Amino acid sequence: MEGGVRRTNKKYHGWDLQVDRLFFANGIRDPWREATVAAQSLNKPSTLKQVLTLSDGFHCSDLSAAVGMVDHSVGEVQRKALEAFKGWLAEWS
Repeated sequence: MEGGVRRTNKKYHGWDLQVDRLFFANGIRDPWREATVAAQSLNKPSTLKQVLTLSDGFHCSDLSAAVGMVDHSVGEVQRKALEAFKGWLAEWS
């Protein structure tokens, strides 16, 4: 597995991924958070081209519209995602 991680980091530049129109949705209660760009030790900024959002959710809670209806922080992440996607699609029109 370690070799695969090394190859992936080499190909995509690890934490310094340079890809536009990428949306990261993470939850502070996600046990995988420290393996993502939302890791507390990383302190990666959110930009218009790489949006980084953080909710009070858990792993994949942002994927359910039902969760967004009862958890305001997850709903806000979902709203930001739609806003970002609409903006990126408008750039192609």
